[in-house]
Amino acid sequence: MEKAFLSLGSNLGNRYDHILKAIELIRLLRLTKVSATSPIYETAPIEAKDHPPYLNCAVRIETDLTPAKLLLECEHLEVSMGRMFKGRTSPRIIDVDILLFGRQTVDLPDLKIPHQRMKSRAFMIRPLLDIEPGLCCPLSNESYSELYTTYLLNQKIELYEGQNS
Repeated sequence: MEKAFLSLGSNLGNRYDHILKAIELIRLLRLTKVSATSPIYETAPIEAKDHPPYLNCAVRIETDLTPAKLLLECEHLEVSMGRMFKGRTSPRIIDVDILLFGRQTVDLPDLKIPHQRMKSRAFMIRPLLDIEPGLCCPLSNESYSELYTTYLLNQKIELYEGQNS
């Protein structure tokens, strides 16, 4: 089984319940088991400042799926929860991104691993570090911990205290 990391985000409806439901659906994926989840964080949207704030977390899984099949399963999960694909920056009930897949790199039209924008997003790196602090980028071998403390501390990310938002 390969160790992979997913990023979950929600900024519509009951965000907390959407995150929990997505984790439960990931637990049901074939050939996959959830081995850790991070705390949930609240973050402001990055690209569309007028959208509602997000809840985000990371999930570590162990899977026998290929990266491409895992992507299809994640997309199916999003659709089953009611996600409408209206653009990359549109508000969403749930968003599931593959951040890392072992030490593999993938460069397909619909799938880039490591996730191509994660190095600039505290909401992806901080929860990832909660699960596995020693992770390094498979492309550059750069420490995600050093990257976070050097470049991303200015991005506001707070532990989520509420449960019904």
